[in-house]
Amino acid sequence: MKKFLRTISIFMVTALMFSCDKTAPDTGANKGEEGKGKIQLRLSTDDNMIVKSGVASDLQVIIKDSTGKEVFIFNKASEIPEIIELDVATYTVEATSGVMLPVAWDTPHYYGVTEFTVDPYNVTAINVVSDIDNAKISMKYTERFKTYFGSDFSITLVTDGNANDPLVFSSTEVRSAFVKPTRTELRFESTKIPGFIKVLDVIKPKDHHIITYDIKETGESSLSVTINSETNDINMDIDIPTSGEDLGNGGELPDGGGTSPVTKVTIVGDGFDIDQPIVLATGTTQTVSVTIEAEAGIKNLIVDICSPELSEEILNSTIGAKRFDMADLNPTLTTNLIDLGLLGDGDVVKGAKSFKFDITPFVALLSPNDITHDFVLELTDANGNSVTKTLSLKRVE
Repeated sequence: MKKFLRTISIFMVTALMFSCDKTAPDTGANKGEEGKGKIQLRLSTDDNMIVKSGVASDLQVIIKDSTGKEVFIFNKASEIPEIIELDVATYTVEATSGVMLPVAWDTPHYYGVTEFTVDPYNVTAINVVSDIDNAKISMKYTERFKTYFGSDFSITLVTDGNANDPLVFSSTEVRSAFVKPTRTELRFESTKIPGFIKVLDVIKPKDHHIITYDIKETGESSLSVTINSETNDINMDIDIPTSGEDLGNGGELPDGGGTSPVTKVTIVGDGFDIDQPIVLATGTTQTVSVTIEAEAGIKNLIVDICSPELSEEILNSTIGAKRFDMADLNPTLTTNLIDLGLLGDGDVVKGAKSFKFDITPFVALLSPNDITHDFVLELTDANGNSVTKTLSLKRVE
């Protein structure tokens, strides 16, 4: 992970700080009343993703006893007195920057917690380090990409918590987004090519995902994604199928263009927006199907099932594969899909201009446990044009 480390400290004392080591019993001013003791707090932030001075002084600080009861609350660390007197007992102190937002521009969230015991004979110095506990997403674009798309694109960032209030990276946006560690979608849209979605299933606190968009020509239109897990860099190569558009350079790609004609390829939810997660309550009978259309005929229809509940082993035993091509099935897969109701007996997908993919029978087998299941659909037509959509759903009580 690329880190930009800077420790920002604020001292809650006006004189020399005490170390955490205990000194000899003190019978003077440091000694508390009978059954009481004194503490001093020192707060700092270990900031590895963004330099923002003065953060520690704005943290909210809460001291709780062993039962979880709040003993002291300071809305800002700068309001903490030099000395705090407490009953002799064990406590925890939390330092946080407040409620973590699902997603926001340049807004890291901090949290730290430390347990301590009050000493009746000495002033106890407590050091609380608050780390960033959300993740950061940054966008980059190669010169080839910018030459081709110009300002004709946007990337919408959607998490499980901000579906109704998404954050949009326009072509001129230079800020980074900070997101709650949860499943996150990057929805690319442009009038030049069909839109597609990149799903980040695993996002951890302190991750910095630097996503670089590029274009290339390979003869077939598809989305190629490579992830370097060591640095969290994600390179997204978009294959462009044609040179017939006005790119501001004579209609050619930066290094030449392809010749495949652009034809309609779509994946549309039947009665629902496929770009929005579906939530199904137990007992509902909603049909979950999508209509696949390819004017030039379907060449490939890849289905990739991604679910924390459905392991590859389970999918291999029930369907025959986790990832398969509906237009190129072996006999075992064909039989299993027909038995599960995912394919009609006699259905021919390859070469078809339209196909309805109904997963309703499969949905009925899922447990109502609030787990998100993704069906990633990758459609490619006979001319090499493609589109990728993710059908996300979960069953709840």
